Amino acid sequence: MAKKDGKALQLLVRTIESAIAAGNSNIKIDTSKHFPDKVTGQPREHDVVLTITNAHHQTIVALECRDRSRPIGVGAVEEFHTKCQDTGIHSGIIVSPKGFAATALEKASRYNIRCLSLEEAKSFDWCLATGVESCHRKFHGVHFELTFAPEVPKLETIQTEDGTLVNNEIIGQWAQQASTQYNPTPKEAPGEHRVVLIERNPNVYGVINGERVKATEALLTLDYVTTVQFVPFIFRTYKDVGKSEQLKQVAVCQVMLEENKWGELVLSANEEGLITVSLVPPPADK
Repeated sequence: MAKKDGKALQLLVRTIESAIAAGNSNIKIDTSKHFPDKVTGQPREHDVVLTITNAHHQTIVALECRDRSRPIGVGAVEEFHTKCQDTGIHSGIIVSPKGFAATALEKASRYNIRCLSLEEAKSFDWCLATGVESCHRKFHGVHFELTFAPEVPKLETIQTEDGTLVNNEIIGQWAQQASTQYNPTPKEAPGEHRVVLIERNPNVYGVINGERVKATEALLTLDYVTTVQFVPFIFRTYKDVGKSEQLKQVAVCQVMLEENKWGELVLSANEEGLITVSLVPPPADK
C-alpha cells in the first residue's frame, strides 16, 4: 500500500464537517489554509479550518488530520498544540482513524485539544442502501434552430432579450441548462441518446427590415452518451474519543457533478432518526 499523505482523510473530514454545518451560514470551511507563524513569519498550513462567525467576533478552529498506521502519541499532540499557538488558532482538533494513546489523550485534555476518531463500519441500521447509481451524460452534439414568421432574420442579428448577440458560447450555456433540467421518466438506459427540446415564444430576437422581431419557436437538439455507474458508500462513525461521545454516523460516496468535477454525497441520521442528505461540492481549488 502506498504511503498515506493524509489528503484523503483531510477531504473526508472536510466533507463530514461540511455536511454537519450544512445550512449554517455562520460557518466557513476551508482546506489547506495557511496562517502566518507569529515567531518566524512564515506561512503554516492547517488541514481543515472552520471559521465560525458570532455577531462581532470570529472563532478559528483547526483540524489536524493524522492518517497513520498506529494511534496518535504525545509528540503529535504537543507538536499540534505549539503550531496552534504560533498561528493564532482559537481551538484545535486532531482526527485519527487509528485512535489515540492514553497518554496522548491526557496531554490533549491538558491543552484543551479535542481528539476525534473516524471508525469504519460495514453498514448502519438507518441506511439500507449500499450505494447509489451515478448517471452521467456526456454531450457530443448540439444543434440550435429558431423559427420566425413570416421572414427569417440574418444570423448575425440573432440576440437575447437584453440585446446580447447569440454566439456558440451562449448556445452552449443554454444546452447545459436544458440538460440539467431534462430528467426523463423512466430513467434512460446507458448508451447513445438524442433529445429534441422545444420552447414556444422564447426570449430570442432577430432584426428584420430594421425592426426587432421575436422568435416563435426554439428547437434544441442534444446528442449525448449516458453512462451509469454504481458507487458504494463508505460508512464512518465520527466520535469524540476524549468524551466517549458519538458525534455522527455518515454514509459517503463520490458523485460526478459535471465533466471532471466530483462532489460528495453524504447521508446522516439525526436523533429522531430522520435522514439528512447533503451534497458537498469540491473545494474551490480542486
